[in-house]
Amino acid sequence: MKWPEEESDEDNYTGRYRQVADAVVARYLTAPWRQAAVASIRGLVEACLREANRNQELPRPPDAARLRDWLDRHALSDVVDALQQDDSESGLAMDGAMLAEAAGTLFCNRPTVLRWQLVGRIIGSGPVARMVLVDLVKRRISKRPSLRDDLRNIAHKIVHLMRDKPSSSAIRADRAAMSLIHHQWQAQPDLQEIWFGLRSLDTIMPVRGDWCIFDLLLAIDIGFATELIESLGDPYQPALILQNGAFNPHRRFDDWRVLVEAALPAFETDGAWNGRVLLPLLLLAAQEAIRSGVGYHNLTEDEIGHRDARLVDLAKHVAAAVWARSDGPAAALRWSGWLFRLILSQLNGEHLNFPDANSRARPAWLTVQELVRSSESSAWLNMRSADIAPEDELCLEAVRILAAQEHNQPVPGRELLLQMLPNQPEDFFGGESGRRMRELPTLFVLWGKNPDAFGTRVLAAALFDQSVAIAFADLWRRTLTLREIAEHGHAFDWYDGAYDDGVRQASETIQFIIALGINLVDYIQDVRQTVVFENQRATALALFSTLHDATREMLATDPLGRQHMELTHNHLTVRRLLYENGLHMENAVAAPLEETDYPTAGDLICERCEVSRSFFAGLQMMRVNGIPRERIASALESVGVQLDLLVGQAQRLNAIEHSRTIELTGFEVVSSIETG
Repeated sequence: MKWPEEESDEDNYTGRYRQVADAVVARYLTAPWRQAAVASIRGLVEACLREANRNQELPRPPDAARLRDWLDRHALSDVVDALQQDDSESGLAMDGAMLAEAAGTLFCNRPTVLRWQLVGRIIGSGPVARMVLVDLVKRRISKRPSLRDDLRNIAHKIVHLMRDKPSSSAIRADRAAMSLIHHQWQAQPDLQEIWFGLRSLDTIMPVRGDWCIFDLLLAIDIGFATELIESLGDPYQPALILQNGAFNPHRRFDDWRVLVEAALPAFETDGAWNGRVLLPLLLLAAQEAIRSGVGYHNLTEDEIGHRDARLVDLAKHVAAAVWARSDGPAAALRWSGWLFRLILSQLNGEHLNFPDANSRARPAWLTVQELVRSSESSAWLNMRSADIAPEDELCLEAVRILAAQEHNQPVPGRELLLQMLPNQPEDFFGGESGRRMRELPTLFVLWGKNPDAFGTRVLAAALFDQSVAIAFADLWRRTLTLREIAEHGHAFDWYDGAYDDGVRQASETIQFIIALGINLVDYIQDVRQTVVFENQRATALALFSTLHDATREMLATDPLGRQHMELTHNHLTVRRLLYENGLHMENAVAAPLEETDYPTAGDLICERCEVSRSFFAGLQMMRVNGIPRERIASALESVGVQLDLLVGQAQRLNAIEHSRTIELTGFEVVSSIETG
């Protein structure tokens, strides 16, 4: 298995670079002059170490000119001739291999931090030097196992130096900022900081402070390496090690899989994060690697099918690696919740209601689906950790709902929906519980402008059963306090600092609840759903009746939410017309409605009947959804309103209004209509 970019790398510069590196190493290891050259160069390396000690500075490897001069003076001109065949600036030269073996031999003989710092600078120059060093250390450990403990002691000392002076992991100009974010992390570790991509580093130029010690440890002692990574004190150095090291889970799937297997547990059995950073960083790497597989838009159907099949296969392998861990269920839940949040954000940016084939959210959605398909995802239903931010709680509830549906378990979520509805205004405005209540639906409101947005549709399943109409009516009844806040917002301005946002959030929560109801109507009319109703048509009409009352009330009483409620009302009205027998364009309707069923389409339309851009935008939405002009006209006529009369008045208004005209395409009246 390979990451999408890893597959493409095989045929470009990256793949050829690795092939050349392997060839240079093979040529070096079989060179007849190798042992003599390394024995000689050890003297040069020792000279570099003495210079560093004498000058109280960090050791510096000899440059190419000094190395060649040394070899010439020690009668090794044949080695100089061999080195001239290589490009020493590319990291694919045998001079780095010789220096690595010479310095590595001295280090293995007597490990010290100073000697490793020289080795680290040598192997940091390219893959050839690193591969030769790894081979050397492995051979030495096989002969002297205690060398592994010596190496671990040196690694501990290097990491200790990094922790004591975190500012050293940045260029001089950024050292104060680097120290600040390190101490901020230690004061308050934040999982989202990792999954957002370590945004604190956006203005900082960090550097690796580990002297490449992890390039060796991850190759020969990965269990110890993962433990040591967790001791670094923040996720910033680990991220650099993973992104820029020789062991690169961002570029190679096999490296990612091995690290996922070795990483220490990062989540408790209830789903709580324990502060460890390696696994979250690896999940971020997987998320970014899979996302790279979307590629270009405007693919053919065959190309899309092939790409999706490849992404699904990749998602299966990623999910299997996560589930195989001891903390697999908890890690899968927390990551799925984050991916669901990412899906909502990306769909909102694309103005889409579903992660279809061309959506940027497609890879994340396919990954969530594979994580959910595991039978172990049923364990999510009982995981309720206390470290979830309020705005993320519904994202986790959404993936629990998906898991319950996948495995025919009772669907959760109803209780959490009720927790956002206060009994008293004081409950909504006061304290931490009030803050949580206000923030619970925020992401679904922010990224769910359309009532039938993807996230809202998933959450609506929490209410869908044989008693859905009763359940939603009860949910709406419990919004009474929020409705009072939305209507009489000025009466609550005595809540210190919470008034303005609180009234807006009350309005948005009401909009969210009504959107759930609209999705429930769609569920009832979906012929694929398996819930058996005593009277499906009556259930649909009961929902329409509650939603009609709800939208009518909020249009009249909620000034802050008026514009959004008009859009919601449009969606409700369109559905009332589409679900009439014979009017649905593509799919069958499970329980067709009659034109005369209450509330009728006319009852809904007339609530906003006026000559305005908003009202006619609703009529245009009906046309876009395939509802004929004649049916719209008959619906209005059933409540005593003449469509042609309204259109004629709009035409007259357009004649004198140039900047904010009413869109009348498809509704034009040829002859003038007398308005009396």
